[in-house]
Amino acid sequence: MTAGALYTASLGGSGGLFAAGLPIKLPQNKAGIIVERPPMAKATAPKTAFGRRSISVVDASSRLEWFEALPPELTRVAVGMAKSVSVEAVTVCPAGVSPARTAMAHAVGAVLRSQRPPGRSVVMCGMCPPLGQGRTAVPHEFSLINHQTGEQQDRIVWEIISWLDVPVWLAGLAERPVAA
Repeated sequence: MTAGALYTASLGGSGGLFAAGLPIKLPQNKAGIIVERPPMAKATAPKTAFGRRSISVVDASSRLEWFEALPPELTRVAVGMAKSVSVEAVTVCPAGVSPARTAMAHAVGAVLRSQRPPGRSVVMCGMCPPLGQGRTAVPHEFSLINHQTGEQQDRIVWEIISWLDVPVWLAGLAERPVAA
């Protein structure tokens, strides 16, 4: 994605969304997890160790928090955090993945979350990370349209789910309208 251009992303006929980026300065050499809290949930206090680390990466006015995690632990920690009632969404950030790809994964996760029952958070990643035992990744294709050039690109981001949640995820497919 080029800086300054306005993009619209369309996900499988479910409408468009604007994706300008995240209020985050992702460290390129560290792996971590972005957590989005509900509007009424209080973010981690800057007095805590997590809060101090997060505040150096995330805009203080956002509902996002960033937690550094070891690369082999990313998906396990992300899926575990997503089960908390104080979390709306989790985006996995493997070291070296572009901030633009991570922002798109987070934006697609917001669309998916809006199509699901309340209280079900979504775990997304801009690439398919190492999943570990008991987890799988579902690819979500979307179209990215540059409004300055009219150029359209098809991209994929990944939703990470545990094997135990696959039946619930599949049941959710039957409830959504299929794009024609």
